[in-house]
Amino acid sequence: MPSRCRYLFIAAAVHVLVAITIFLIGHFRVLPGIFDQNGISLTFAIDGTTYQHVASNLADELQHNGISAWLNAKAPLHSRLHSISFAIFGKVFGYNILGAEPVNLFYYLAILICIYVIGREVFNVQTGFIAAAIVAVWPSFLVYSTQLIRDAFSIACLLGLILVLVLLLSRVFSWFVGIAIGIAGALLATLFWVARGNMWNVVLVAIAITLVLLVTRMIREKRFIAGNAVVMILIIAAALLGPPRLESTTLPGVRPPLTPLAIPTASQPAAREGIWTTAIKQISTRRA
Repeated sequence: MPSRCRYLFIAAAVHVLVAITIFLIGHFRVLPGIFDQNGISLTFAIDGTTYQHVASNLADELQHNGISAWLNAKAPLHSRLHSISFAIFGKVFGYNILGAEPVNLFYYLAILICIYVIGREVFNVQTGFIAAAIVAVWPSFLVYSTQLIRDAFSIACLLGLILVLVLLLSRVFSWFVGIAIGIAGALLATLFWVARGNMWNVVLVAIAITLVLLVTRMIREKRFIAGNAVVMILIIAAALLGPPRLESTTLPGVRPPLTPLAIPTASQPAAREGIWTTAIKQISTRRA
């Protein structure tokens, strides 16, 4: 374990070094057509400039008007989290990628840990380590993970949920552990919806496949695994109840995404179209 932690420290150092390098490139206008003075990409992560303004305004709101004003401001979840980092570290580093680095570094390390554990559970320790090591130094991922876009946060949530689903199929949980793991899975699914609702169908498919595999496992083993069933029920409940009650907040002027499969609320009745019709329309819109 100490040796594995050492590799995490090395990965963290690499990420910080990349963030500093990108910031200096932007600050000194070495590549002015690619990075601005805040180290934010003007090409491959163009939304970052908009999110930087949103996070900066939220940070000012938090510092000058308090938590209530910060909570009442409508903004994407990942920008809200970046604004906390700006509020804490912005006085030293500024409202740039260095000011957001503590949060981005956390996402980066969380992704690596999830990849390692998933690889270990599905295959073995060596496979998990190799997979995490490849992702850790993958150039495009390293650069993207320094930006103010929602990718790193949503990927971390999705991989965390996939890890819960993998453990659900590979282990046997007690009631108590099942409730704890189920709450974690439900929270991760909900966070992914709020952060990136336009990719929600991926979560629905993953949950559906896991449900089929869990039922198959119980039939094959000729026993009902109560703790694992609790995990599945909690995650399904979050997937069906969360989206109609929590808006997947986007930028102003962008229509919030909808899910084809959910238990509607009284104020938001079910859509007249069927599940498959809605799903096909969403796929068609994404392709366009």
